[in-house]
Amino acid sequence: MKKPQTAPTRIYKILAIILSRFCLFKKTPPFINVLYNKTGAEIKTVCELLSDYLLTEVFPGGITDLYKAFREGFLMAIEKVREFFRAFGMEDKILEFEVSSATVELAAAALGCEGKRIAKTLSFLVDDKAILIVAAGDAKIDNSKYKANFSCKAKMLSYDQVEEMIGHAVGGVCPFAINENVIVYLDESLKRFETVFPACGSSNSAIELTIPEMEQYSGYTAWVDVCKAWQ
Repeated sequence: MKKPQTAPTRIYKILAIILSRFCLFKKTPPFINVLYNKTGAEIKTVCELLSDYLLTEVFPGGITDLYKAFREGFLMAIEKVREFFRAFGMEDKILEFEVSSATVELAAAALGCEGKRIAKTLSFLVDDKAILIVAAGDAKIDNSKYKANFSCKAKMLSYDQVEEMIGHAVGGVCPFAINENVIVYLDESLKRFETVFPACGSSNSAIELTIPEMEQYSGYTAWVDVCKAWQ
């Protein structure tokens, strides 16, 4: 039976995730990947190594430089999407929270709405190209439907691939202001709602859009039916 995590263990894991999340590395350092198989004491050692690496190799100016980079990475993520919506006079509709909205549950709590109204954006690899599927928060990918539609098994992008191929990091992925050649699909699970809440590039943002607005601003290619558990 897996032992419950102690408070320090959770803190160290969260620290490592936050530091790697905000574009401090082009690729996650190898010592981050071992965190989930380590004890609390070992995690502390790994995070101390991470801190030493950051403050000597990446941010020799110390904690001030690290904080500045943290803020710049955070702001850049949402500013791309804000600039995108500015072209449509919609930038003021973007909502920013003081808490994380990186998951369906967290986004629903931040917005005070049902989780199923969160328009989560899932990233997959098809023929070595990235695609996005925007689905309702309570929907799950149906492997048989997915294979029937895309002629391949569902293969999600890795953590490191997401930002590189999509243009947004994990926690803030959305169909707006994305890289060229990324194909966007909207799942049928969204159609039952008058409005939904997709993210806006950062892990503490969202925007409320009608389904016609989702179609317009996502630049979607087609509606698909590749999810289950929402009917």
